[in-house]
Amino acid sequence: MHKRSRSSQQMMGMEEGSPFLSTSSSSEWDHSTSPSSSVSDTFNMALLIMLYAMQGVPLGLSLGSIPFILKSQASYTEVGIFSLAGYPYSLKLLWSPIVDTVFSARLGWRKSWVLPMQMASGLLMILSAETADHWLETANIRSITFLFFIFVLLAATQDIAVDGWALTLLSRKNIGHASTCQTIGINSGYFMSFTIFLALNDAGFCNNYLRKSPNPKGFLSLSNYFYFWGWFYVVTTVLLLYKSEKPFHNTHISNSNHGSDTQINNLEPRYDDTYKPVDGIENGAFQGQGIFEDNGIRISSFEEKKTGVTERRKDGFKLTFGHGSLDDRVAGTIRQMGVKRMYRRLWAVVTLPNIRTLTTILLICKLGSVTAETVGVFKLMEKGVTREMVSLVVLIEFPLELLFAVFAGRWASRGRPFSPWLMGYYMRLGMAAVSTCLVAFFPVGATMTSAPFFYFMIIFSGILTSFASTIMFVSQGTFFARISDSSMGGTYLTLLNTIANLGSAWPRFFVFILLDWLTVQKCVGASTEDGGLSLTCPSKKGSANPCTDAGGQCNVVLDGFYPLSFSMVLLGTYIGYRCSKRLRDLETAKDDAWRA
Repeated sequence: MHKRSRSSQQMMGMEEGSPFLSTSSSSEWDHSTSPSSSVSDTFNMALLIMLYAMQGVPLGLSLGSIPFILKSQASYTEVGIFSLAGYPYSLKLLWSPIVDTVFSARLGWRKSWVLPMQMASGLLMILSAETADHWLETANIRSITFLFFIFVLLAATQDIAVDGWALTLLSRKNIGHASTCQTIGINSGYFMSFTIFLALNDAGFCNNYLRKSPNPKGFLSLSNYFYFWGWFYVVTTVLLLYKSEKPFHNTHISNSNHGSDTQINNLEPRYDDTYKPVDGIENGAFQGQGIFEDNGIRISSFEEKKTGVTERRKDGFKLTFGHGSLDDRVAGTIRQMGVKRMYRRLWAVVTLPNIRTLTTILLICKLGSVTAETVGVFKLMEKGVTREMVSLVVLIEFPLELLFAVFAGRWASRGRPFSPWLMGYYMRLGMAAVSTCLVAFFPVGATMTSAPFFYFMIIFSGILTSFASTIMFVSQGTFFARISDSSMGGTYLTLLNTIANLGSAWPRFFVFILLDWLTVQKCVGASTEDGGLSLTCPSKKGSANPCTDAGGQCNVVLDGFYPLSFSMVLLGTYIGYRCSKRLRDLETAKDDAWRA
């Protein structure tokens, strides 16, 4: 069983491929390699890990521990409704251009969004702690879904800004470590909110390992957890005020045809760029690589002298940049471009034929395994597997996932990224079928001592599923980084990641709905005064039950999990067969096919 099913990576800033992956092969930056730079990088990497861990905290709750706690009182349909709380991470492309183009130059390009999002999250945790605990205990689905929807929305917005900040926090020689910081950070936050919180919130785990005398409640409540992280968010945000974010260097944009003139002042260099001499250009000029290309503003190739950068175009535009980082210039250009132009260019990318094909594949490729990975662990808990055991499985998988990521990254980078992706895809389908069979044959009420084989199979299937999904995740991210248009900054990758995340998120809601709809229960043994009129059995635990009130018992005639899971595995096999050739075609497509 594999409840996580890459949730902690698919719905985070990494998002099945990360913006900073696109910088790994760039030759545009030349950072300092001095000892002071190394010390600064060490501090900045620690900062990134902390920021990403703070994103993982609400994700671990909303995607991990809270559904487990709710399932003891809620129906599958209600758990499906709560799954909507994670959608902001799958839809953040809708407002990412706003985060990229609207900011305060005085506060900082990225801090303009990181600080308010973190402060809002911290204050919301503190103010809602007691109320959220009550909603969780009473299974107030709509209220707690809305609350966590806001938490994930704030974390998703912060993630957009942190992903961009990661590109400029580290020096060129260490920029590749940004993805490592993200993996460690978000997985750590997710781990604390899922595994640790779930275990400490479980009365059984606490009574067995942490207490001398039993108590009906766990050691850690949601309110106490909120109070801790709320104050941590607030204090961290205040301290970040003193963390400098290098502002942009002077950027001057003028249009001789239209008489417009724009100047962005008080901008300073982050680091120097590397240029090469160009034959035929006088005065020792240098040429750098293009940055942006859009309707009114186009920077595709330019000349730079030691005093600055100037490009004269036939359409009358003249752009002048002082010395500064490539990211600084992108920021100034993005700001000049504005939100509307960014959205127009994004739409042009969406309409590309290759993007449409890739979008279709990404939206349906998780259908085959989603039922087993999402619902299988709940079915095992219905048969007696404890939350303590679930926490143990995740505890084992956590370090292995990091090792799998390193292995998958090396594999995907050496050849065609969709070769390991397809292998992971079919392995994941196979494990979905195995997991469904494991649920079917698992003995009701079995413990680790009475049925060690089945518990070993739970751990084994979870590890293999984690391995398969990690291969898919890393290979997909490698391909995204390869085809992304760097002139759009992180927005192009955000588009691809959003589509991939949506493919993981949208089926879950419908799976939970179908599960209740397909499951058939029958009331037996009830005494009625109306000639044996059949009494209904509710799907929600703890709700009014006419059958048991009449002395009867609700028996499951057909568990909708099994036909739904096996049918989805078959559908996934067909999807894999039809999409294999299209994936090969996408791999061999030229770069121009991915440019708008």
